[in-house]
Amino acid sequence: MVTGKFIIQDYLGIHMKPASSIAETALLFKCKVTLSHNGRSVNGKSMLSVLSLGAKKGFEIEVRCEGADEKEALQAILEIAERENQTSKKTSI
Repeated sequence: MVTGKFIIQDYLGIHMKPASSIAETALLFKCKVTLSHNGRSVNGKSMLSVLSLGAKKGFEIEVRCEGADEKEALQAILEIAERENQTSKKTSI
C-alpha cells in the first residue's frame, strides 16, 4: 500500500471535471484506489464517489493505492489532481 496527499487549491473545490479526470485515471490501473478526507473514504475509480467527498478549497485529500501497480497509480493520480485541480501534492511511498 502507498499513500499520498494533495490539498485543494481551486476555489471551486473538486467539481465534475477534476473528479472525472481522477476517476478515469484511477480506472487505468488494477489496484484499489481510495480517496479519503475527514474520516470518510470513497472509491477513487468512481466519479460520483469522488464528488461525494464534497472537497472544498483547502481540504487535504489522502489517496491510498493497494495492489500490483500501486506506485504507478498513485503517481498518475497525484499528477492529474495537481494539473486538473491546481493542487499542491505530498507523496509518502
